[in-house]
Amino acid sequence: MDQVTPEQLKKSVQDQSSVRVKLGVPVALATIAVNLFSQSAAEASFSGISVLAGYIFYALATYVVARHPGPLSWRHIAIGTAVLDPAILSAWLYFEGEAAILIVGFYLFTILGFGFRIGPKIMRFCQAISIGCFGLVLMGSPIWRDNLFFGLSHLILLLIVPMYAGSLMRDLRAAK
Repeated sequence: MDQVTPEQLKKSVQDQSSVRVKLGVPVALATIAVNLFSQSAAEASFSGISVLAGYIFYALATYVVARHPGPLSWRHIAIGTAVLDPAILSAWLYFEGEAAILIVGFYLFTILGFGFRIGPKIMRFCQAISIGCFGLVLMGSPIWRDNLFFGLSHLILLLIVPMYAGSLMRDLRAAK
């Protein structure tokens, strides 16, 4: 995948699974806590909390699979997470409501992580999935429809930042 050796791909998949656990799980837990303690339990979004709990399960499952892949190849794990990371983030944005605006930058974090760790092809693939999923959130979520200019500005960032980062990655690889 993108001129990455199987050993480098293995390390990248394992490192990304660690980031999900070390960064994503605490953010998900904090979001659940804020939801439960800032609202009455009856007002807390069951769908939002369910998506966050699903993310925690996903992060822990990918961590385990990255260390014990069984019949899966490292390439399949990388492609699967390049699809599932933005899809789960999109569900999080859709169901979490206004508070999710704080975590919208995780799309770029995810896209660029794939680019720097694995390479430009999977970065562009993750970028396309992210744009598609975020587009669905923009069209389907009342919060995002009400904040359309913010959403469109983020969509523009999802288009431009990875393209610029890709050119920097090419220059860096050429210099190496």
